[in-house]
Amino acid sequence: MASDSNEKIKNIVETILEDYKCGRDIDKMNVYGQPDRDEVRDVTRKIIHILFPGYYRDKFYKSYNDDFRLAILIEDAFYNLKKQIKIALTHKDDYHDASDDILDEKAEEITADFFKKIPMIREYVNTDIQATYDGDPASADKEDIILSYPGLLATTIN
Repeated sequence: MASDSNEKIKNIVETILEDYKCGRDIDKMNVYGQPDRDEVRDVTRKIIHILFPGYYRDKFYKSYNDDFRLAILIEDAFYNLKKQIKIALTHKDDYHDASDDILDEKAEEITADFFKKIPMIREYVNTDIQATYDGDPASADKEDIILSYPGLLATTIN
């Protein structure tokens, strides 16, 4: 009986592994050449902390000086976002065969352009918070909107 199960599982595994050889888009096996989803989530979390510096407690960056804490957070988010962008660039036709130096330079340029826009993004988010506060009689205060309105978080991330 166990031999029967083992044989069935072996056949299933072989069938699935053979299916990966069809050459379709979904058959790609380069796991280590893909951006790391957990890293991207972590960078997103850090950017939320940068956008709302006084609203989310950070377990990793402790300092008595907020400027120092935020400087470390910004540098860390910048570095990790750049790393993920560099990986993503290798999948674009323009950069598929690019050297490591060119990829690094382009990733840094894209990352820097994004971070330079953070003050403008913060201004837009502040406008969204005010509009939500003005238009939603159920909102107790702006802090309530920042901390508990999923729509604000969704528009901030997008």
